[in-house]
Amino acid sequence: MATGIGLTALMASTARSAAADLLPPEMRPAYTDWTGLYLGGFGGVGCLEANYSPPYISIDPNMAGCVGLAGIYGGYDYQIGSFLLGVEGDYGWTIDGHLAFAGGEEHTNYALDALATARGRVGWLPSESTLIYVTGGAGWLNTTFDGLVGPSAISSSASQALFGWVVGGGIEAALTQNIHLKAEYLFGAFEDGEYDLSTSECRRKCVVDMDVGDLHTFRVGLSYNFAGMSW
Repeated sequence: MATGIGLTALMASTARSAAADLLPPEMRPAYTDWTGLYLGGFGGVGCLEANYSPPYISIDPNMAGCVGLAGIYGGYDYQIGSFLLGVEGDYGWTIDGHLAFAGGEEHTNYALDALATARGRVGWLPSESTLIYVTGGAGWLNTTFDGLVGPSAISSSASQALFGWVVGGGIEAALTQNIHLKAEYLFGAFEDGEYDLSTSECRRKCVVDMDVGDLHTFRVGLSYNFAGMSW
């Protein structure tokens, strides 16, 4: 009798599993709940294209370069079946933020000091533990330009915040219910910079105009997701 009851229970469980597998993705049981807050850290690389116009001579040195990135991010996701809506913000520091140097008369240096974004994201869940998403929003860069100016080659520097927009996409995997790993690419476009390097020896105001081009970032993040937790 006990054997018959055990076989009946096993057959019922198998039937329920098979039925769940036959359902379309949006109707399958959610073994991983993506709705909730998350916090994490990321590392990667950022490449910025830039050219500047010196105040006295008609050359246009290229100041493009790449730097290492490390930072923090956080956001909130809301899962609707196999789809996800979310918002995310991040702040990153650069590792040796010097993008490029130009020799000759200027001896200049351009540095990317920090960057931040505030974005929305929309994604699709091909499985309970995998998310493919696109993202976009506002971006901010903190930059510094320094060089030797005047007859005595006095060192001078100026910093400026540049604002713009970013778009991109990525893939995220739920390693467990709460630990998520993601890889992400972002493309950004930002306003041009104007850096005032005036010193007492400048015959006129020493202003450097920086033509800031595209920003490309590639990064990997690891986060703790509070999804499915009762508060």
